[in-house]
Amino acid sequence: MKKQLIHNARVVTPSSTVESGFLILSGGRIRFVGDGDMDAQVLKRELTRAEEVIDGGGNTLLPGLIDIHTHGALGKDYSRSPELIFEDSLFRASKGVTGFLPTVGCFAPPDSIFLSAKKLAKLMQKPLQGARALGINMEGPFLHPELGAQDKRNCLREIDLDYLQRLVEQTGDAIKIMTISPELHHALDGIRFLDDAGVVPAIGHTLAGEDLLDQAIKAGARLVTHLFNTTYQPEQDVKGVIKPGVNEYLLIRDDIMAEFICDSSGAHIHPVMLEILLRCKTIDRLILISDSFMSPGLEENTPIRMPDGRSMVMRKGVNYQVPSNHITGSAMTLDGSVKSLMNFTGTSLAEASIMASLNPARILGIDSKKGSLEAGKDGDLILVDDAFTILATFVEGEEVYRKPDVLKWQ
Repeated sequence: MKKQLIHNARVVTPSSTVESGFLILSGGRIRFVGDGDMDAQVLKRELTRAEEVIDGGGNTLLPGLIDIHTHGALGKDYSRSPELIFEDSLFRASKGVTGFLPTVGCFAPPDSIFLSAKKLAKLMQKPLQGARALGINMEGPFLHPELGAQDKRNCLREIDLDYLQRLVEQTGDAIKIMTISPELHHALDGIRFLDDAGVVPAIGHTLAGEDLLDQAIKAGARLVTHLFNTTYQPEQDVKGVIKPGVNEYLLIRDDIMAEFICDSSGAHIHPVMLEILLRCKTIDRLILISDSFMSPGLEENTPIRMPDGRSMVMRKGVNYQVPSNHITGSAMTLDGSVKSLMNFTGTSLAEASIMASLNPARILGIDSKKGSLEAGKDGDLILVDDAFTILATFVEGEEVYRKPDVLKWQ
């Protein structure tokens, strides 16, 4: 097993930031997290014994980012182009992502996204050269057709348990998350089925009231799909009195985690609402996602034709339909989302890392292996500079991306 040493770096762990830190990796796993001052003898020994020594140049080591909700990039989406996974794997690695969930949604009819999920499950078994596909996220077809779906004809108004059973059986254990609107007929049965099958049931694209949301959580829903987006806000029926809606109710539920989008312009969630989100849910219950759709990797303002034939352009991290100007997913990558979150809210790098790495691993049940820099975990890590530029990305100890001319290997 190859032994690696990364030294001369600031190392961010769940409990502290080690200013003069170093990591020892062997066989693709972290074997030791050290302090260059307190563990000077260990560092001196490993500088001569390690087969690969990397000088971190005084930059920061973090756990690799995990994006549990991304519909696509480079002009393609997973609902229609599952083979995107190969080039997207490399693209994500260049953005500091070490693990991701290709996400299919209501950009295609239910039978089509079923087939896309099946194909993705097979493609995921093949070697990927960059970030690893950790499973599949299904954002559809069981969404409320009047709230947020791009084509309401692709949404099923009643939960089809046979569809769910066939989906789980024919994709093995590849499906990790699935969104269901609780107000759909038989939704609670669907949530229970997914929970029993080891799939995380998520609440989203919903008009449900408090009682139904409570029932959905009790049935097994453990995640909110992009809170503050496609979650219903009722109008005032008494002037001057704000009525609580889906967002407010889920903000105060400590027994469910929530995804959120943070684009570079504050379009998906206003910075003030971001502050409310952080204070109510706290960093331990929030998962930063990109929710990227087709545009990352393309030039700003490039016309993009959506699967349904409509056009959109991306501006400042957001996709806008032409000519309606409606938001259509994000144009973000997760590294940019981390930077935006810190800029808008003053969140520390360590706190952002919890929301972009550790919490995604927790919801997927893989936090014993991924999501933080700790001995025994996979060597999924990134090296970043003070501006959060991705300098290098490692997956299970293997270098999958390096920014040219910034680091020294020996």
